[in-house]
Amino acid sequence: MEILNITAYLLSKLKEGVLLNNLLFLKKIASLVVVFSFCAAFWVANGRNQNLANENQQLRERIVANEEGHKLLTTENARLNEGIHKLHKKFDDYNKIMNQAFNERYENAQQYKVLYDEIKILLTEDNCSRDYINNHIVERLRNAANAAGSASTSNDVPVGYTSITDKSN
Repeated sequence: MEILNITAYLLSKLKEGVLLNNLLFLKKIASLVVVFSFCAAFWVANGRNQNLANENQQLRERIVANEEGHKLLTTENARLNEGIHKLHKKFDDYNKIMNQAFNERYENAQQYKVLYDEIKILLTEDNCSRDYINNHIVERLRNAANAAGSASTSNDVPVGYTSITDKSN
């Protein structure tokens, strides 16, 4: 029943022209409302677009900075890598030289031991090596060596040393 009352009221007002005036007014401003709505939407979208453009620019700048940093790090890494390879090569060369020197020292020590053993055997078999040498003869031998320039003047060997194989000294 109420719906009928409302409908009747609207029809009476329609007849009076008040509602018609309101509808015509709404029809006239409807296009303005739509245009204003689109303008507001474009204004909001433009603001958001500006924010996104600023963020994109900042991200591009960061990417460029990161790429430059990456290039710098890559260059530095390559330089360090080259230095490490040079150092490794020098260590290898040094190890080869040290190994060669060690082998030469070992061979010399072996030769020295063989010669020492041979001299020891020869001196144990030589009867002259067991005899005492007169001091006068030792001095004459030293003077002759000094005159030839092949011996030092220091008295490294004590005068009166009897034998190389003598174990008492």
